[in-house]
Amino acid sequence: MNLQRTVPPESAPVTLATFKEHLRIRHDDQDALLATYLSAAASELDGPAGTLGRCIMTQTWVLRLALFGGPIALPITPLQSLTVEYVDTVGDTQTLPETAYTLRLPFRGRPIVEWDATVLPGLSQTEDFPVILTMVGGADASDPALSQLVMMRAADFLRTPEAAGAQRYINPSYEGLLVSNRLVL
Repeated sequence: MNLQRTVPPESAPVTLATFKEHLRIRHDDQDALLATYLSAAASELDGPAGTLGRCIMTQTWVLRLALFGGPIALPITPLQSLTVEYVDTVGDTQTLPETAYTLRLPFRGRPIVEWDATVLPGLSQTEDFPVILTMVGGADASDPALSQLVMMRAADFLRTPEAAGAQRYINPSYEGLLVSNRLVL
């Protein structure tokens, strides 16, 4: 299995202007630093390996598999779209019709793909990962809880920049939002 982000988010979940308003900062002296903290906070929370275990901004990921095995719990959630391609026995990339698989979207948890083994095509014997799943995923950018999480974490960086990785004060409001928005499998 090989997972790679191919299209990063186009914008941050919180603008610099909104973050400065949240902090009640009116000057521009620290804009570059504040933007860095916003970016770091979003990166820490976002994606399948992020603290929340899900995508908080729209982005595209490609998962390459050695075969049509399954069912497969997809690492990208919330899932906006899925395209399945494969490299056939002659080396051409083909799109698998949607009738060849079922996509289940549970209320909480990872999307699951189940293959219809009766219609699956032959795969290339020369490609290590001939099955290609392209997933577009990400939460609603207007979700106030996600925006608040990013701003609270970025503000934490601002308060204690040298404490990265060290013992730090844990804001109970941040922890409460984190727990209620984290994907738990």
